[in-house]
Amino acid sequence: MVQELLFLGYTQDRIAQKLNISIRTVAREIKKIRDSSKTWMDNLANTSFIHEYRETLEGIKLDMMYLREILNEESVKSDIHLHLDILKQISSLRHNYGELLHKGPMVWSIEKVLIKKNSDLIPTPKMPSIWA
Repeated sequence: MVQELLFLGYTQDRIAQKLNISIRTVAREIKKIRDSSKTWMDNLANTSFIHEYRETLEGIKLDMMYLREILNEESVKSDIHLHLDILKQISSLRHNYGELLHKGPMVWSIEKVLIKKNSDLIPTPKMPSIWA
């Protein structure tokens, strides 16, 4: 019930009055809710970050492959401006790929620390609907 009233915008004092409990009990319940939410969000961000990093690297590799294929088309070979533009795009992607690879050891280290710290990931907290 504390959670529902908190989501509705009630202050801690008002929640305590409404539920006829002490403000310390309300504060303790809110701390539990926040800690649980923070842990869940940290786990989500951590696992998503590693996944997004890998996906981005793969995406850049695929884009570079696609652009290299385009470079071999006759219409592109005959248009020097288009050819140079595609080469610039490949160069930019290669630079971005290198930048991400340079950060790879840091990403790997973060992943290892997170695995040690959170050997068992906490499931998504179940929150009752305040509208039901």
